[in-house]
Amino acid sequence: MFFRYNSKAWTRIALEELPTEFQDINLVVNSKGKRKILTAQSIVTAELVKKLNGKLEQPEYKTILREAVKLGGTSLVNCEERIRVKDGWISPGGSKAPIPIAPRAPIDVTK
Repeated sequence: MFFRYNSKAWTRIALEELPTEFQDINLVVNSKGKRKILTAQSIVTAELVKKLNGKLEQPEYKTILREAVKLGGTSLVNCEERIRVKDGWISPGGSKAPIPIAPRAPIDVTK
Protein backbone atom coordinates (compact mmCIF):
# COMPACT_ATOMS: atom_id res chain seq x y z
CA MET A 1 0.00 0.00 0.00
CA PHE A 2 1.37 3.38 -0.94
CA PHE A 3 0.25 6.84 0.12
CA ARG A 4 0.92 10.41 -1.02
CA TYR A 5 0.36 13.46 1.14
CA ASN A 6 -1.61 16.14 -0.73
CA SER A 7 -2.15 19.44 1.12
CA LYS A 8 -4.11 18.19 4.13
CA ALA A 9 -4.62 14.47 3.68
CA TRP A 10 -2.95 11.19 2.81
CA THR A 11 -4.26 9.57 -0.35
CA ARG A 12 -3.70 5.97 -1.37
CA ILE A 13 -1.90 5.64 -4.70
CA ALA A 14 -1.07 2.78 -7.06
CA LEU A 15 2.45 1.37 -7.23
CA GLU A 16 2.82 2.85 -10.73
CA GLU A 17 2.36 6.34 -9.25
CA LEU A 18 5.20 5.86 -6.76
CA PRO A 19 8.40 7.35 -8.22
CA THR A 20 10.95 4.66 -9.09
CA GLU A 21 13.66 6.36 -7.00
CA PHE A 22 11.80 5.10 -3.92
CA GLN A 23 13.20 1.61 -3.44
CA ASP A 24 13.67 1.02 0.30
CA ILE A 25 10.81 0.28 2.66
CA ASN A 26 10.23 2.78 5.46
CA LEU A 27 8.65 0.65 8.15
CA VAL A 28 9.90 -1.83 10.72
CA VAL A 29 8.66 -5.26 9.66
CA ASN A 30 8.71 -6.90 13.10
CA SER A 31 8.65 -4.41 15.96
CA LYS A 32 8.17 -7.04 18.66
CA GLY A 33 10.88 -6.52 21.27
CA LYS A 34 11.93 -3.21 19.72
CA ARG A 35 9.36 -0.97 21.39
CA LYS A 36 11.85 0.80 23.68
CA ILE A 37 14.18 1.55 20.78
CA LEU A 38 11.36 2.90 18.62
CA THR A 39 9.53 4.94 21.27
CA ALA A 40 12.78 6.54 22.45
CA GLN A 41 13.12 8.22 19.04
CA SER A 42 11.38 11.47 18.19
CA ILE A 43 11.93 10.54 14.52
CA VAL A 44 12.69 7.02 13.35
CA THR A 45 15.38 7.43 10.71
CA ALA A 46 15.78 5.41 7.53
CA GLU A 47 19.10 4.15 8.93
CA LEU A 48 17.38 2.82 12.07
CA VAL A 49 14.67 1.10 10.01
CA LYS A 50 17.39 -0.50 7.85
CA LYS A 51 19.27 -1.64 10.98
CA LEU A 52 16.15 -3.12 12.63
CA ASN A 53 15.20 -4.94 9.43
CA GLY A 54 18.82 -5.96 8.76
CA LYS A 55 18.47 -9.65 9.62
CA LEU A 56 15.53 -10.22 7.31
CA GLU A 57 16.40 -12.38 4.30
CA GLN A 58 13.23 -12.16 2.21
CA PRO A 59 13.55 -9.60 -0.62
CA GLU A 60 9.91 -8.57 -0.22
CA TYR A 61 10.75 -7.32 3.31
CA LYS A 62 13.81 -5.30 2.27
CA THR A 63 12.80 -3.29 -0.78
CA ILE A 64 9.74 -2.17 -2.69
CA LEU A 65 9.29 -4.86 -5.29
CA ARG A 66 7.92 -3.76 -8.64
CA GLU A 67 7.72 -7.28 -10.09
CA ALA A 68 5.93 -10.41 -8.91
CA VAL A 69 7.83 -12.44 -6.33
CA LYS A 70 9.33 -15.55 -7.86
CA LEU A 71 8.53 -18.82 -6.13
CA GLY A 72 11.23 -20.62 -4.17
CA GLY A 73 14.45 -19.27 -2.72
CA THR A 74 14.28 -17.43 0.61
CA SER A 75 10.89 -15.89 -0.09
CA LEU A 76 8.06 -16.58 2.33
CA VAL A 77 5.86 -16.64 -0.74
CA ASN A 78 7.17 -20.11 -1.43
CA CYS A 79 4.00 -21.89 -2.44
CA GLU A 80 2.68 -23.42 -5.59
CA GLU A 81 0.70 -21.37 -8.08
CA ARG A 82 -3.08 -21.35 -7.64
CA ILE A 83 -5.91 -20.12 -9.85
CA ARG A 84 -9.06 -18.59 -8.37
CA VAL A 85 -12.28 -20.33 -9.42
CA LYS A 86 -15.89 -19.93 -8.32
CA ASP A 87 -15.72 -22.43 -5.45
CA GLY A 88 -12.11 -21.84 -4.33
CA TRP A 89 -8.67 -22.44 -5.78
CA ILE A 90 -7.15 -25.01 -8.16
CA SER A 91 -3.65 -25.90 -9.36
CA PRO A 92 -3.06 -25.03 -13.02
CA GLY A 93 -1.71 -28.53 -13.72
CA GLY A 94 -4.29 -30.37 -11.62
CA SER A 95 -3.91 -32.00 -8.22
CA LYS A 96 -0.54 -33.39 -7.22
CA ALA A 97 0.44 -35.69 -4.39
CA PRO A 98 2.74 -33.91 -1.92
CA ILE A 99 5.11 -36.90 -2.00
CA PRO A 100 5.18 -38.89 -5.23
CA ILE A 101 4.17 -42.51 -4.67
CA ALA A 102 5.61 -45.06 -7.06
CA PRO A 103 3.29 -47.83 -8.25
CA ARG A 104 3.79 -51.15 -6.51
CA ALA A 105 5.63 -53.91 -8.32
CA PRO A 106 3.29 -56.77 -9.38
CA ILE A 107 5.22 -59.20 -7.17
CA ASP A 108 4.28 -57.13 -4.06
CA VAL A 109 0.54 -57.31 -4.75
CA THR A 110 -1.26 -60.13 -2.95
CA LYS A 111 -4.76 -61.32 -3.73
